[in-house]
This record gives sequence, C-alpha cells and structure tokens, in this order.
Amino acid sequence: MADSTTQTGEQDAPGERLTGDQSDSQREPGRNESMNQSQRENLTDLVRSGDPIALAAIASVALSLFTFYGRKNKQQGIFVGLWAPTLLAVANYVDRRANEDGN
Repeated sequence: MADSTTQTGEQDAPGERLTGDQSDSQREPGRNESMNQSQRENLTDLVRSGDPIALAAIASVALSLFTFYGRKNKQQGIFVGLWAPTLLAVANYVDRRANEDGN
C-alpha cells in the first residue's frame, strides 16, 4: 500500500486517515455512491407511481421477513426473499426491451 501525498507535499503515515472536515474537502463522490442515490430515487418514483412490480417486490420482502422470523421457517423465508430481485430483474429486462424497440 503506497503512502498518499497531501496538498502540502507531506506524506501521511501508513494507516492514517483523514477525519471529518479534512476528508470531505478532498473526497470525490464515487460511482457507487451516485448509483446508489439514483437507484433510491428510481425505487421511490416507482413506488409513488404505484408500479405493480415494485410493490410486489416490497411485499415479497415483507412476506420473506414474516416467514423467516415469524413462522421460523428459514428455508422458505430465504426462497420468498429471492422473489424481489427476480421480479425487479424481469421488470428491468422488459423495460430495456421496450426502450430498444421504441428507438
């Protein structure tokens, strides 16, 4: 692991991290952070619009938690929990295909 050089030309000690105000001014938002914010906004928009696939995905997560913790059936709870990403992946695929056909 290479030492980083600060703006004054000094080298940080290995393992030294910038704190609070220092790290905020020098830190650029990463790609994952912006993607996560975008995904959150998209999910919020889908739920507000009453998108049935998004609502079904949220319901499957709730059912999964109930099955896993409430009914103490861990295997079935995990199975039901996998419905949400599957539903969202299928919806994404259909949406992309519709956009490709429209262009």
